[in-house]
Amino acid sequence: DEEPISSVITTAMEALVFALKYDRVMLLLADHNKGSLQGKMVLGKEFDVDPREFKRRVNGARRGKLPDINAFLEGAPRITGEPIFAGCTPFAAIPVGCGDRTIGVIYADIKDKPENKNIIPYSSSVKLALDTLTELLDQTLALSRTQG
Repeated sequence: DEEPISSVITTAMEALVFALKYDRVMLLLADHNKGSLQGKMVLGKEFDVDPREFKRRVNGARRGKLPDINAFLEGAPRITGEPIFAGCTPFAAIPVGCGDRTIGVIYADIKDKPENKNIIPYSSSVKLALDTLTELLDQTLALSRTQG
Protein backbone atom coordinates (compact mmCIF):
# COMPACT_ATOMS: atom_id res chain seq x y z
CA ASP A 1 0.00 0.00 0.00
CA GLU A 2 1.20 3.50 -0.84
CA GLU A 3 1.31 6.22 1.80
CA PRO A 4 -1.53 8.74 1.30
CA ILE A 5 -0.43 12.25 0.29
CA SER A 6 -1.90 13.72 3.50
CA SER A 7 0.41 11.52 5.56
CA VAL A 8 3.46 12.51 3.51
CA ILE A 9 2.57 16.21 3.84
CA THR A 10 2.25 15.82 7.60
CA THR A 11 5.60 14.02 7.75
CA ALA A 12 7.25 16.82 5.73
CA MET A 13 5.78 19.42 8.12
CA GLU A 14 7.06 17.44 11.11
CA ALA A 15 10.52 17.23 9.52
CA LEU A 16 10.61 21.02 9.19
CA VAL A 17 9.73 21.50 12.87
CA PHE A 18 11.52 18.63 14.58
CA ALA A 19 14.54 17.99 12.34
CA LEU A 20 15.22 21.38 10.73
CA LYS A 21 14.15 23.34 13.85
CA TYR A 22 11.71 25.78 12.26
CA ASP A 23 9.38 27.22 14.92
CA ARG A 24 6.21 27.22 12.87
CA VAL A 25 4.93 25.53 9.74
CA MET A 26 1.76 26.21 7.77
CA LEU A 27 0.22 24.21 4.93
CA LEU A 28 -1.36 26.35 2.20
CA LEU A 29 -3.45 24.56 -0.43
CA ALA A 30 -4.50 25.97 -3.79
CA ASP A 31 -8.14 26.52 -4.63
CA HIS A 32 -9.62 24.63 -7.59
CA ASN A 33 -8.42 27.16 -10.21
CA LYS A 34 -5.04 27.75 -8.50
CA GLY A 35 -5.84 31.44 -8.08
CA SER A 36 -5.19 31.55 -4.34
CA LEU A 37 -3.52 29.64 -1.53
CA GLN A 38 -5.62 28.96 1.56
CA GLY A 39 -4.20 28.05 4.96
CA LYS A 40 -5.26 24.56 6.05
CA MET A 41 -3.09 23.38 8.93
CA VAL A 42 -0.32 24.62 11.23
CA LEU A 43 2.32 22.87 13.28
CA GLY A 44 4.74 24.31 15.79
CA LYS A 45 4.71 26.80 18.60
CA GLU A 46 3.50 30.35 19.09
CA PHE A 47 1.23 30.36 16.05
CA ASP A 48 -1.16 33.26 16.49
CA VAL A 49 -2.85 32.82 13.10
CA ASP A 50 -5.89 30.68 12.37
CA PRO A 51 -4.89 28.93 9.13
CA ARG A 52 -8.49 28.90 7.89
CA GLU A 53 -8.46 32.72 8.01
CA PHE A 54 -5.22 32.96 6.02
CA LYS A 55 -5.39 33.39 2.22
CA ARG A 56 -2.85 34.53 -0.39
CA ARG A 57 -3.73 35.53 -3.94
CA VAL A 58 -1.62 33.86 -6.58
CA ASN A 59 -3.01 35.68 -9.61
CA GLY A 60 -1.80 39.26 -9.77
CA ALA A 61 0.57 38.87 -6.81
CA ARG A 62 3.86 40.81 -6.72
CA ARG A 63 5.77 37.62 -7.36
CA GLY A 64 9.26 39.04 -7.02
CA LYS A 65 9.44 38.98 -3.25
CA LEU A 66 6.79 36.44 -2.21
CA PRO A 67 8.51 33.13 -1.44
CA ASP A 68 5.31 31.11 -1.07
CA ILE A 69 3.88 32.32 -4.39
CA ASN A 70 7.22 31.77 -6.15
CA ALA A 71 7.58 28.26 -4.69
CA PHE A 72 4.04 27.46 -5.84
CA LEU A 73 4.45 28.84 -9.36
CA GLU A 74 8.01 27.68 -9.98
CA GLY A 75 7.89 24.30 -8.22
CA ALA A 76 11.07 24.89 -6.24
CA PRO A 77 11.93 25.76 -2.63
CA ARG A 78 12.38 29.44 -1.81
CA ILE A 79 14.34 30.91 1.09
CA THR A 80 14.58 34.55 0.03
CA GLY A 81 12.09 37.39 -0.30
CA GLU A 82 9.63 38.89 2.15
CA PRO A 83 8.51 36.63 4.98
CA ILE A 84 4.78 36.05 5.24
CA PHE A 85 4.85 37.11 8.91
CA ALA A 86 6.88 40.09 10.14
CA GLY A 87 9.62 39.25 12.61
CA CYS A 88 10.02 35.70 11.39
CA THR A 89 13.27 34.99 9.61
CA PRO A 90 14.71 32.74 8.41
CA PHE A 91 11.91 31.12 6.49
CA ALA A 92 11.39 28.53 3.78
CA ALA A 93 8.60 27.80 1.31
CA ILE A 94 8.47 24.43 -0.42
CA PRO A 95 5.96 23.45 -3.09
CA VAL A 96 3.65 20.50 -2.64
CA GLY A 97 4.11 19.06 -6.12
CA CYS A 98 5.73 20.53 -9.21
CA GLY A 99 4.36 21.70 -12.54
CA ASP A 100 0.76 20.69 -13.16
CA ARG A 101 0.84 18.55 -9.99
CA THR A 102 1.36 21.52 -7.65
CA ILE A 103 -1.43 21.64 -5.08
CA GLY A 104 0.04 24.00 -2.50
CA VAL A 105 2.97 25.16 -0.40
CA ILE A 106 4.42 24.36 2.99
CA TYR A 107 5.73 27.54 4.63
CA ALA A 108 8.07 27.42 7.64
CA ASP A 109 9.68 30.17 9.68
CA ILE A 110 11.73 30.91 12.77
CA LYS A 111 10.61 33.74 15.03
CA ASP A 112 13.10 36.54 15.66
CA LYS A 113 14.00 36.14 19.33
CA PRO A 114 17.25 36.06 21.32
CA GLU A 115 17.45 32.27 21.67
CA ASN A 116 17.30 31.90 17.86
CA LYS A 117 20.14 34.33 17.08
CA ASN A 118 22.74 31.57 16.57
CA ILE A 119 20.72 29.52 14.10
CA ILE A 120 22.44 29.09 10.76
CA PRO A 121 19.39 29.11 8.50
CA TYR A 122 20.64 28.24 5.06
CA SER A 123 23.42 25.72 5.43
CA SER A 124 24.02 23.27 2.61
CA SER A 125 22.38 20.52 4.66
CA VAL A 126 19.21 22.62 5.15
CA LYS A 127 19.08 23.39 1.42
CA LEU A 128 19.54 19.70 0.63
CA ALA A 129 16.76 18.78 3.08
CA LEU A 130 14.38 21.33 1.50
CA ASP A 131 15.15 19.97 -1.99
CA THR A 132 14.63 16.40 -0.75
CA LEU A 133 11.27 17.25 0.84
CA THR A 134 10.19 18.96 -2.39
CA GLU A 135 11.12 15.87 -4.42
CA LEU A 136 9.40 13.53 -1.94
CA LEU A 137 6.16 15.53 -2.10
CA ASP A 138 6.24 15.70 -5.90
CA GLN A 139 6.94 11.99 -6.32
CA THR A 140 4.14 11.11 -3.90
CA LEU A 141 1.70 13.24 -5.90
CA ALA A 142 2.90 11.69 -9.15
CA LEU A 143 2.37 8.18 -7.76
CA SER A 144 -1.05 9.03 -6.34
CA ARG A 145 -2.19 10.31 -9.75
CA THR A 146 -1.05 7.19 -11.59
CA GLN A 147 -2.79 4.94 -9.07
CA GLY A 148 -5.90 6.97 -8.47
